[in-house]
Amino acid sequence: MKKKIVSVCLVVCLLATAIIGTTLAYFTDTAEVTNTFTVGNVDITLDEAKVGEDGQALDSGERTTENKYHLYPGKSYDKDPTITVADGSEDCYLFVKVVNGLAGLEATGNTIAAQMAAKGWTLVEDETNVYMQTGTYSAEASVTVFDTFTIDTAATAATLAGAKNKNIVITAYAVQAEGFTSAQAAWDAAGLGA
Repeated sequence: MKKKIVSVCLVVCLLATAIIGTTLAYFTDTAEVTNTFTVGNVDITLDEAKVGEDGQALDSGERTTENKYHLYPGKSYDKDPTITVADGSEDCYLFVKVVNGLAGLEATGNTIAAQMAAKGWTLVEDETNVYMQTGTYSAEASVTVFDTFTIDTAATAATLAGAKNKNIVITAYAVQAEGFTSAQAAWDAAGLGA
């Protein structure tokens, strides 16, 4: 009989444990962090006002990447190469290489080089014809390199004929601003030099 009582007690204890165990609930919680990574980009355009046959900007406001000019002694021509930082671009430093095939024919006083200096363009160390802006530029900023060029009044038919296949070539560059303390440091790290 003792065995029966012990057995019944054990069964009752097991049933009680099973019933209580299934009715107990523990407070629990989980949390998760998901990181989304994107890659930034630097995006610029370079264009200039479209000019007519007289070398003056058209009233239409059209922009182009190439103009043709008919040169005359003493004449000034519109040429406003402009770098625009595209919408969505990261902040960046701007650089420009200007190879001026008409430098020997320019009128003194308002040369392309003088205009660039007035607009804050400075030479990049250890580079030829490469200039930088020392500040950073954000999306949708526009920076004009220079505005015009003027042929010297002393230019002759012979010197103008020698300029027939000469060009003014402008190449724009942009380097991310993040991680650099200066435009020079950004240029050096990017390895864009000659």
